Amino acid sequence: MDNLVETALARLMPRVRAIAPELDIQTTLYNGDGLANELVIVNNAVAFRFARHNWGRAALRNELIVLDRIRGHMPIRVPEPFHRSDDSMAYTLLAGRALSPQALNAMQVADRERVAAQIGTFLQALHHTALPDDLPRTSAPVTHAVWLERHERIRNTLYSLMLPHQVAWAEALFGQALANDSFFEYTPALIHGDLAPYHLLTDLESATLSGVIDFGVAGMGDPASDLGSMLQVYGSRFVEALLVAYPQARALLTRAKFYAQAIELEWVMNGLEQGQTFWFTAHLGAARDLEQWHA
Repeated sequence: MDNLVETALARLMPRVRAIAPELDIQTTLYNGDGLANELVIVNNAVAFRFARHNWGRAALRNELIVLDRIRGHMPIRVPEPFHRSDDSMAYTLLAGRALSPQALNAMQVADRERVAAQIGTFLQALHHTALPDDLPRTSAPVTHAVWLERHERIRNTLYSLMLPHQVAWAEALFGQALANDSFFEYTPALIHGDLAPYHLLTDLESATLSGVIDFGVAGMGDPASDLGSMLQVYGSRFVEALLVAYPQARALLTRAKFYAQAIELEWVMNGLEQGQTFWFTAHLGAARDLEQWHA
């Protein structure tokens, strides 16, 4: 165990014991990779999440509201917190491994299609959840004005570092979307907002989606953004299989394709603006449909 992990556990374990004094703690695992939270897993069975800062606390509040709203209405398991506070939550760990593109590629085609259909069924249920007045907005709002401003920031921050054909690609991408004021118009829905592989838990042996976690940026937003995440991470063939279970989402594909590409530019821009280089590599290893779906 390195010194940083030891220091983090020494700081957080008193809080873990205060939350669950009945636990017979045998093993601990610290994960500090999250932008909003630190995670401690005890006995490979219980997850304790602690907000890093004010933004993390706001995300935690939003997550608890969303979880309360969707619990019992989703076809896939989601966290059920037994502890909640302004800056922490704890729940029984959901079983499963991250649905990485590599794990997906190792499956048989029929198994990939089954997982895609399960995700499609989950997204259909999530996006059609009734929207009460207290449901938070997603932390990634989508409007023409927002993307106009992001395009200008991307142009000023990134274009001098890009090759001419990359600049041409980016200009074509934004030109198509921003030329039409109605491109970003949508019917608000409850979205997850951060469907990264490590938030989709899968029993790889049975090819079954076993849980969806981390609703910290979930809220009312554009359902096409969730579909865009699927395109960016798993590729178009996976999304085609997903649409079998969620055919209404086909109408979202044009915006989803924009989001799937624009997010790469956005994250590199964030890294340069914030001086944090980990943003640069966040979307490496995506599917690209190069190796997947072989016989």
